[in-house]
Amino acid sequence: MQKNISPNTISRQVKTSRLSNLWTRLTGASPSVTDVGNRLQAQLAAAISLGLALLTLIGSISGLLIGSKTSNSFLLLVIAAITGGMYWMTRGKYFKVSSAAVVLVFAAAGFALALSQPGRESSALYALLPIALVLGSLLLPLWGLAALTGGSFLIVLLMPLMDPAFNSTDAFTVGGIFLTLGALLVIAVAYRNSVERIRVAEVTNINKELRILQTSLEQRVADRTKALATSAEVSRRLTAVTNPRQLTEEVVEQVKSAFNYYHAHIYFREEATGDLVMAGGTGEAGAAMLARGHRIQKGRGLVGRAAETGAPVLVPDVSRAVGWLPNPLLPETKAEVAVPISTGQEVLGVLDVQQNQVNGLGEDDVTLLQSIASQVAISLQNARSFEQFRAQAELETLVNTIGQQIQRSTTVEDALQTAVRGLGMALGAPRVKASIERSTQDN
Repeated sequence: MQKNISPNTISRQVKTSRLSNLWTRLTGASPSVTDVGNRLQAQLAAAISLGLALLTLIGSISGLLIGSKTSNSFLLLVIAAITGGMYWMTRGKYFKVSSAAVVLVFAAAGFALALSQPGRESSALYALLPIALVLGSLLLPLWGLAALTGGSFLIVLLMPLMDPAFNSTDAFTVGGIFLTLGALLVIAVAYRNSVERIRVAEVTNINKELRILQTSLEQRVADRTKALATSAEVSRRLTAVTNPRQLTEEVVEQVKSAFNYYHAHIYFREEATGDLVMAGGTGEAGAAMLARGHRIQKGRGLVGRAAETGAPVLVPDVSRAVGWLPNPLLPETKAEVAVPISTGQEVLGVLDVQQNQVNGLGEDDVTLLQSIASQVAISLQNARSFEQFRAQAELETLVNTIGQQIQRSTTVEDALQTAVRGLGMALGAPRVKASIERSTQDN
């Protein structure tokens, strides 16, 4: 539902926006000041100097109009002119110099006003010097405020030498008040600076953490992209594989090289015993284990557990894993993940990956390897089906060949010899013997 806005409200918003823009143009920092903190300080100095220039100018004009002391009006006019010049300087790159000058002008004006009014020194000092101290707390660094406080206290103590009407007792009283006020302001500024440093440190830490998080997220995105690309490449290669042994070699080499794993190997489940027989592995360790027919008994180790449960087994630190089976050929293994290769409820084997760093394997690796294991399961079934179809086709071809040769035989003995040779080739037997029993029938 759209809310109706009255014309008066729109007019007020336009006026507020114009005033805000005007104030920004009057107090905005110079483009040469790029640091955020310095820009804020320059804007504050410009606002204070502009406000003081206008106030002192108005005070001077008002004094002249009502016929007050010309010396006071003239002093205010001088202050207005000086602060106006300082305002102009705050709009440039020398804003720090102009900020200090504004404070010193008010402090000097206070002492000048006190010396120009014998007998009323305290009132004159109370009129301008506190303003100078407050301005110092806003515009000066901590050491500058401390120097202004100490210098003002010493000048007040020395004023009796310049103005005998201002006795030492009054000097100590006024000086003590200003010293107390300055000390309180120094403490307040020190506290404010401490809080700002803490906040800056917090913001810096937050930004650092955000940068680290951003880098981590970018790395994770890159890793995920690489994982998807590798999974797609493995899938593409597996679709062309028709031999289970070639299948295992392709998978382990692709997985290890693509993700810089320490070792990768594949086990196939033996139907008769349920044991897991190694079918492929990377490097010299994999070749050695294949040569000796390496196998893992049913249910043992991480590989056996993955095959038995049908769920991935992730161990970020094998030194703390219960039931982990160390392999002397892989002494640098620090983390391991075993992912079952299954179709439905049937576990065909296990894809096992090892890393040489603690916590070097995580859930992202499990997700990736599960995707690859699913592709391996499909390709393995396809390869086995292809082997069966090829064997069936070869057998049928051999049977047809034998049948044709038998048909071309001219005697029973030739047909029998042809059949025997064909059966020997089909069965892979070195020797096949056949006999024919002839029966005689009495007439």
